[in-house]
Amino acid sequence: RLLSAIKKFRRAALLKEDYVENHRWLALALLRYGLHEEALANAEAARRLGPVGWEVHLIVASCLTRLGRDAEADEAYRRIRLACPGVHKHIEFERGKALLAAGRYNEACEAFKAVIRADKGYFYARHYLAKAAVGARDYHLAIWALKEDRMLEGYIINDVYLAGRCAYGLGKYELAEKLFGKAVGEAEKGGWKPQPDWLHYLGRAQWGLGKRTEALANLEKACDSRKDNVLYARWLFRAYIAADELHKAVLVC
Repeated sequence: RLLSAIKKFRRAALLKEDYVENHRWLALALLRYGLHEEALANAEAARRLGPVGWEVHLIVASCLTRLGRDAEADEAYRRIRLACPGVHKHIEFERGKALLAAGRYNEACEAFKAVIRADKGYFYARHYLAKAAVGARDYHLAIWALKEDRMLEGYIINDVYLAGRCAYGLGKYELAEKLFGKAVGEAEKGGWKPQPDWLHYLGRAQWGLGKRTEALANLEKACDSRKDNVLYARWLFRAYIAADELHKAVLVC
C-alpha cells in the first residue's frame, strides 16, 4: 500500500511541481518507507514552495537524523522548538523515532524518556521506549515500559513480541517461545501475515530449547519473507550447519 501511495504521489508531484501538498505527502510516504534522501529532497521542495506547518520541518529533521547528518538535524530541531514551543513533546517523540530508525538505541531511549517526563500519558512514547530499550539490550527498562504501556492502553500485539524479546534476551527461552508464538498466532488468527522478526525470534527461542525441527521451520519462514536480511540468513545458515544439512546451508549462501 505504501509503495502504491508513493507511486501516486510521485506522479502528482511531476504533474504539478509547484503544489506544496504533493511534495509534503510524498516526503512523508518516502520517510515511512525508508527512502530518506528522496524524502528530504521533497520536504525541502515543499518548504521552498511554502508556507508549510511544523510537520514538514520535522520531516526534514527526521531525514537528517536518519542520514547521520547530526549537526544539521540538531539545528533543524532547535528551529522547530523555537518556532513551535507548544509541540516540544511531539518533536522529541519524532526525534526519538528517527534515532531508533538510525540504530542509535541509547539516544532514542533518552528522547522517549524525556517525552514521558513531559507527559506521563503519552502512550506511544512508552511503546517506542520499549522498542529502543530492547535494541539497547536494556531489558529491564523495556519491561518497565511495557508494563506501563499495558496499564494505560491495554493489550497490543507488538507489545507481546517485545516482551518475548526481553524474555529471550534474559535467557528465558520457554517464556520467549510462548510470547513469540502468541504474537504469531494472533496475527494468523486475524488473517494477516506475522512479521518476519516474530518468526525469526520464535525460531531462535525454539533452537535454544532444542526444538530443532520447529526452529528450522520458523527460521526458514522468516528468511523466505526477507531474503535480503543478513541476520536471518546468518542464523539459518548456522542452524543448517548444526543440523548437518550442508546442502541447504550452501543454498543460503
